[in-house]
Amino acid sequence: FGLILVLEDFAKFVWGVDYKTVSEPEFLQGMVPMLGLGYPRYNLFVILVGILVGIAVWLLLAKTKVGKMVRAASSDREMASGSGINVPRLYTLVFAFGAWLAGLAGVMAAPLRSITMDLGGRTIVEAFAVVVIGGLGSIPGALLGSIILGQLNAFGIVYLSRFEMAFMY
Repeated sequence: FGLILVLEDFAKFVWGVDYKTVSEPEFLQGMVPMLGLGYPRYNLFVILVGILVGIAVWLLLAKTKVGKMVRAASSDREMASGSGINVPRLYTLVFAFGAWLAGLAGVMAAPLRSITMDLGGRTIVEAFAVVVIGGLGSIPGALLGSIILGQLNAFGIVYLSRFEMAFMY
């Protein structure tokens, strides 16, 4: 968290503090009729990609040899190393994969939000809340935590907009 604060301040120094916006791709603009109302096509695309990426990560961790090695190394590093797993290389691979997922999330979320230099701090607080609600290391828990947090946020904006930020806590 402290590193994010330092990097955000460095980015503010280099690029300034202005808001930036990213438009949706042309083929994903517009509305899709659902239940008599229009729903943004890009939002449906983000939901679909999120579901597909979530299933892919679950399959990777639960059904592959690499997933077994990741689970073994996260459970007991010394035992995994003794079993012939190159734990530092595996940790680097997992870090790179996590960075790729974060980059994908940033690209997907850019048209949905204004991009500001404090976006990282807000996002990490939300991610921390999801982990606390869902439990560390639990993919189904993280899914449930994110759904709960998202619904609290959405209903908070609609019904009690003054207190919307407090619902997460």
